[in-house]
Amino acid sequence: SLSHPSSQTQNEFIHPPASTVRNQPINNIKRKKYNGPLPDSTPDISHREQ
Repeated sequence: SLSHPSSQTQNEFIHPPASTVRNQPINNIKRKKYNGPLPDSTPDISHREQ
């Protein structure tokens, strides 16, 4: 006879990997020194955007 794990057992099995997947993008952002868009132009000699 095949038995199925209870929903609590299933949740205990799924929770750790799901938590890791959910938190990974947040952890990556926290580790980066610089966050934000990269500039797409370089200031000229007068320090103004071209």
